[in-house]
Amino acid sequence: MPDSLVGEDIIFHIYSNSVGQIVLDPQVTIPASELWLFENKEALTAVDKGMAESIRGQVIKRGSFAKYVKKDAA
Repeated sequence: MPDSLVGEDIIFHIYSNSVGQIVLDPQVTIPASELWLFENKEALTAVDKGMAESIRGQVIKRGSFAKYVKKDAA
């Protein structure tokens, strides 16, 4: 099994198939607060596009956004 499938964030669903083989199916979980993104295809497409653009260096520097942070924000 590739090392990339064995990590602290990987869990396995274990089941047997129709011929009696035991199958380890690697799974990852996401926080419930992030589920909306995976359910909103338009937003997920926009995030994927932005990540691809960033990888290619197609970024626009917008400076600091610190002035928009509320002091009591957690």
